[in-house]
This record gives sequence, C-alpha cells and structure tokens, in this order.
Amino acid sequence: MEQTAPEIQTMPDLAALRLDGFRRALRDREQRAFDRVLRRAQTRASAAAEAAAGGPAEVLFLSVLIEQELSIMRMEAAIEELCWSVLGHSVGPEGQGAAPPAPRGAP
Repeated sequence: MEQTAPEIQTMPDLAALRLDGFRRALRDREQRAFDRVLRRAQTRASAAAEAAAGGPAEVLFLSVLIEQELSIMRMEAAIEELCWSVLGHSVGPEGQGAAPPAPRGAP
C-alpha cells in the first residue's frame, strides 16, 4: 500500500513514539542526539513523499544518513578552510598544491 505525504511526514513522530522506551533509557546527551536525529529526519519528509522508497523505516534511515553526510561535508569544508588559513595548503586527498577553498557564501 502506497503511503501518502501526511503519513510520511508524521513518520519521525511515529518512530519517536515507538522508540520512547529506548529514548528514556539513554543518557541526557544521548537523548538530545536522538531528538536531533528525528528532527533532522523530519526535514526530508517532502522528499520521502516523492520517493517510491520501501517502508517508513527505510525513509527514516535514508534521511538520517543524508543529514550525517551533510554534517561530515560541513566538517570537511571547515577543516580544509582551517588548514589553508593555518598551514597555507591543503591536507585533504588532493594534497598540497590544491586551490584554496572558496570563501564562505561564495558560489
């Protein structure tokens, strides 16, 4: 049975309800991380409505993975920018001689 957009958009809320016992067993810091994961998954609800993905769990996992990858990309960019400002060269996979990163906000 195909899910409608409202059903998918409430999926993180349903997951939170289903996993409430798990959440309560977590430490405070872990609970905050858990809540953040579910909030971030909510931002992908419109994409999930367009996709013919598997079940709600698959959509939730993909949403979380996308958010984690975006976070990793932001950290890599920040590290690269820091390397250029401190060392004057890249230490990434391109190695020395790579062009410096574009300033933040630049296209």
